[in-house]
Amino acid sequence: MSTDFVNVLDHIRGPLRGSRQVLTSQLHSIGTGEDAFIHFPVHRVSDVQPRHATLTKDGDSYQIRAADDAHLWINGTRVTEQVLEHGDLIRLGETGPLLRYRHIAGPTGKQVIQPGTRASKSMKEVLDDCVEGAKAETSSGIRQGLIVLSHLPKDISNQSSPMVKTLSLGTLVIVVLLLGWITIRLSSLETQLNAQAKEMAETLGLVERDNQITGEELRQIRDDLLSTADQLLRLNNESGDEARVIQQAMRSIVFVQASYGFSDPTGQMLRAIVGVDGIPLRDTRGQMIPTFGGKGLILERQLTGTAFVASSDGLLLTNHHVAEPWLYDEFAKSAISRGFSPVVIRMIGFLPGSSEPFNVSLVEASSSADVAVLRCSGITTEVPYLELAESPPELGQSVLVLGYPTGIRALLARTAPTVLDSLMQIQPKPDFWQMASILAGSGHVAPLITRGIVGQITPSAIVYDAETTHGGSGGPVIGLDGKVVAVNTASIQDFGGSNLGVPASAARDLILPHLPQTDR
Repeated sequence: MSTDFVNVLDHIRGPLRGSRQVLTSQLHSIGTGEDAFIHFPVHRVSDVQPRHATLTKDGDSYQIRAADDAHLWINGTRVTEQVLEHGDLIRLGETGPLLRYRHIAGPTGKQVIQPGTRASKSMKEVLDDCVEGAKAETSSGIRQGLIVLSHLPKDISNQSSPMVKTLSLGTLVIVVLLLGWITIRLSSLETQLNAQAKEMAETLGLVERDNQITGEELRQIRDDLLSTADQLLRLNNESGDEARVIQQAMRSIVFVQASYGFSDPTGQMLRAIVGVDGIPLRDTRGQMIPTFGGKGLILERQLTGTAFVASSDGLLLTNHHVAEPWLYDEFAKSAISRGFSPVVIRMIGFLPGSSEPFNVSLVEASSSADVAVLRCSGITTEVPYLELAESPPELGQSVLVLGYPTGIRALLARTAPTVLDSLMQIQPKPDFWQMASILAGSGHVAPLITRGIVGQITPSAIVYDAETTHGGSGGPVIGLDGKVVAVNTASIQDFGGSNLGVPASAARDLILPHLPQTDR
């Protein structure tokens, strides 16, 4: 007897799970309509339409075509129409039934199995379908394992041939008992890990990597900064007496943007759980649901800082806490103590007058002072580097502090109202990274300059009263001879607005081994 291929659809998730339907006609409809060949009870599926899709004979296979406004997914990709191939996974709607299309061999002109009845599959087919059904229900590897273990014995019994049942069920019982115990233990560990993931995401303020700044937030930033912007600009303008030093130095002041996240002991990053459409799932409070692993967006903590060009070949100096910000964050320290590892996701820099960012990486950080050496990919010989002073400043000496205090907020405060209004019109709204790129492209990345007096000098710190705040960390403290006497590191909030800088000697000791011979 000659044989031929018969086309079938195996239901692996949904109200018809476990059944097989044989395709014999030129045209078949799929949906909740009463006349649909592949009919789903309307009360048991929420996103399947009366005529959701049609199957049309196309040579030895079938072409599936979605209705105009129906969602149809083939192997995880949304399509409107496609010729099916053996093994293709078909999903109806966002979270609806899941089917697998197969060619199976059988007697010519005869159905292998009656439509709508239970399938007779090989052991591999049963296992493959059980795994895919579990994947469709959850993104958690542990939960997927539990679903497979709970469904597989029944699937073998109902869907496999008598011979496969006899050979498989005895062995499977032993394997299931063993794997069940292991999976339950792992599930308990995963539950604890997910609880820690949620706590970390909320405590550390980790955000979606592509989170956008809304128009309302832009307006709020403008309103919040109306009072402080005038003060910042006034301080900037009062530095006119030191115009020569400022003009020489400000081209070398780098605006740093960075983000970092956390990985678990296996190296899996903390991410947002996403649905089949790639959109993060949220809990009843509207908060993202974090987990370790998966394919969702990495959750990250974003920050800005300041660095300055310190060599002719593109080395930068900044604070250790800018290069590795988690070291000075108590919440991050707690996460690290529990076995989670901080990971830099991205670090870039902008120079005044340049619209393009460049990548920044850590070369070395001091273990005894808050200073670090970075290397960047975008510095050319046309950018002057700042020299480090060979001796400490004198008490009462005037100094200039250059940097980007309050980060993007201060940059926005100094943009013209028309520019800020144009930012509000951009669709989609710019995110943390895009905002800096837009400001750089319009020439609005430039450091703030404040003036102060050196009030105290110790081997480990220079104290001065020039005004600055967070975001200005890592900027140079410059004497009127144009040389860097300290690296700005911290403000003393309860001591008259005084600030601390790491002496230039500590910065020199760190960077010296990395300098080209011509800069030493």
